[in-house]
Amino acid sequence: FFSPYWYARIALNKYDKEATSSEVALTNRFQAQLALEKTGEWEEKNAELLMVYYDLQQYLFETGKVSDNWVTDTLNPALKRFMIHAVRMSKHMYHKSPNYFEILGMDFLIDQNLNVWFIEGNRTPNLKDIPREKQLVMNDYVRIIEQKIEGKHTVAQLDHGHFEPIIDESLSGADKYFGLLTGGCHEFSSPM
Repeated sequence: FFSPYWYARIALNKYDKEATSSEVALTNRFQAQLALEKTGEWEEKNAELLMVYYDLQQYLFETGKVSDNWVTDTLNPALKRFMIHAVRMSKHMYHKSPNYFEILGMDFLIDQNLNVWFIEGNRTPNLKDIPREKQLVMNDYVRIIEQKIEGKHTVAQLDHGHFEPIIDESLSGADKYFGLLTGGCHEFSSPM
């Protein structure tokens, strides 16, 4: 499942691949906290560094970078395709049991040209200081687990709340990917 309630963490500084300071480490929360605590700005700036998906959409639209529905129409489908490929490439690492669940966090970077770059996948994503929207998704996740324990194992049987299905192993071919993939892994490139 894909959660459309994701958030973006804003980098403290412009990324510089030549930089030697850990303070420019993309959007690493720990590094940002260390840097801002030195100046006494952590409490004030922490909230500014976190942007929920609709805030990012509004910012990009107001600055003339994207159309009104760019996040839902362009970015989210691209993220879903990235996630499908990441899961397909690493599925040999997961347990093959209908009663086993994992939360995977995927970190992406969106550059100034709106190219999307996969940074890393996390089998234990940080759930500390999560926005209210993410808490709603976590409640849906718990509800899905409860339904699976009750014996509902296919995507069609589940009430998935805010989640959007991206893979259904009970289906075959392109139907398995809800129209997000129609061919092979060559579709991994970003459409932006």
